[in-house]
Amino acid sequence: MFDKRHISAEHPDRKYKRKLKFIRDAADGDLDKGKWSMIGKQPSKSKATTGKTDHYLIRFEKESEHSFQESLILAHSFQYTKVILDSYLALFAGVKKTITWQNTSKEAQDYYNQNFDGEGTGVIDWLSDWFCEAMITARTPIITASPADVEYPYASLLPRENMRNWHISGGEFNFLTFDSTHTKVTGINIEQKPSIWVMTPDKVAEFDPGNGYAPFLDADNVLKVVPAIDVWFFGGKSILGALASLDLNLMNLDREMRKVIRNQAGMNFFVIDENVNLDRMSEKTLIRQPRGADVTKPYWANYAAGSLEDAFTYGAGLVRSIYDISRLRRQKDDVAESGIAKTIDFTNTKAVLNHIANTMEQAFPKVIELMAGYEGNNMTAELSISREFDTTSAEAEIDRLLKELSAGMGQTVDSHLKKQYRDKYTQLPETLKGKSDAEIEAFEANRLKAMTDALTDNEPSHDHSKDNQETK
Repeated sequence: MFDKRHISAEHPDRKYKRKLKFIRDAADGDLDKGKWSMIGKQPSKSKATTGKTDHYLIRFEKESEHSFQESLILAHSFQYTKVILDSYLALFAGVKKTITWQNTSKEAQDYYNQNFDGEGTGVIDWLSDWFCEAMITARTPIITASPADVEYPYASLLPRENMRNWHISGGEFNFLTFDSTHTKVTGINIEQKPSIWVMTPDKVAEFDPGNGYAPFLDADNVLKVVPAIDVWFFGGKSILGALASLDLNLMNLDREMRKVIRNQAGMNFFVIDENVNLDRMSEKTLIRQPRGADVTKPYWANYAAGSLEDAFTYGAGLVRSIYDISRLRRQKDDVAESGIAKTIDFTNTKAVLNHIANTMEQAFPKVIELMAGYEGNNMTAELSISREFDTTSAEAEIDRLLKELSAGMGQTVDSHLKKQYRDKYTQLPETLKGKSDAEIEAFEANRLKAMTDALTDNEPSHDHSKDNQETK
């Protein structure tokens, strides 16, 4: 039995938990979560309330409760961090991933193609989930398990912020504890409680911190090693961290700009002499002054608009910074950027994708090795991720393909280029790849035969319309 004091202990690096949660919320496009609890409600005009708080909306030192709640409703998250993550994910998901299994039954391979994490996520989709974790937290512990009610062992991603305490030597965990949720399902009723998992080479256990750390589960570790691997990307520093901070600044700036614009358009100030008794004023009050009186005449003044230009300029600068940091730059005023600038952006974007792909390829076999240990077999697997990340459109790729085909490098090169394009941009099922390969390889021979027959018979024996499309 573990000492209860050690179960609840926390690693010094746990201080970054809140920052990781913030980056994850930005990546989910959920920085304005407080706003949605206010939708459909009018902010209270009472300043004697306990006060509304928000996760990411900054409250000024002397801002009233009414003003802050109005700011909550006006706040809007631009979700730049999410857009950029989605853009990178689309590039990663678009390339081919090949898993080469060894000493693995077809039944097991089919199972993992449909359910790799025990929750119905196929291994290819699981790789995309892993990619997102790498971009967000830059450290992705992977837990393996083999519960009695699951047909095959599975692997699941552990959110970095859930890591509670750990020690690593020689690249392996000596022990690992992490926060989780214990779920109990009875019919259509579900009970969920916070739990803490403890993994050592000898034991795997789950405890209830709300019940004196009573064990939900306490079992021997059949692997005799901690069933987890620790995978690092970018030196453990989230590539989305700086973007999330800019996203936060933009959201807070935007709600201030919205208040300024709203006030300018709809708030007028009635300037009167200080001697006027405001208690007797109403919306129909008519103020008369003695003729010749040396006083300032009442007038209506609009909200000052001079501060808008600086606010817009600052906001535009933040947006440019977001694109520069993400390396997903955009053209300005429809003027094409230089080839060098585009090449630099392309290189940096591919550098991020290549780094993640390299790290995944190295770590994946270790995950399979742990899973094989539960079965007591020698199952292995190698992961190969294509580096042909499509940072250009399919239309641009067609132009490139046609130019290369027109160079006349021979049937071998032409067949390779066509197969490469087919695999990259079409959704041809694997069962039809063999037939497609044969058609591509026989194309030149068929075309030559058709031309010969046409000359002999003096009539078209082959439709050349598609040939022209291939070679023009």
